[in-house]
Amino acid sequence: MALIGFKTSKPRQFNYKPLFYNKQQEEFEQKLKKVREQDSNKSEPDMRQQMNELWARRRNTTTRTNRNMRNLLFAIALVALLLYLIFFL
Repeated sequence: MALIGFKTSKPRQFNYKPLFYNKQQEEFEQKLKKVREQDSNKSEPDMRQQMNELWARRRNTTTRTNRNMRNLLFAIALVALLLYLIFFL
């Protein structure tokens, strides 16, 4: 039963906006800012060339690493085969 002259207030709305922090994105932005400050006098084609060279070096390193791993696995398999032939035949 409501009394005359009294008004109930509306409930307060919940207005929470979560913060999203992406550590990798933050680090990327800091590195990008640092590179732009250092290379502010370089033109865009120069930066593109530098990036292409860096990526090419990384590709070569990755293929060398894969080749070395493949050779190591081949050597282990060969040793295992020789041990099998020596002890079980």
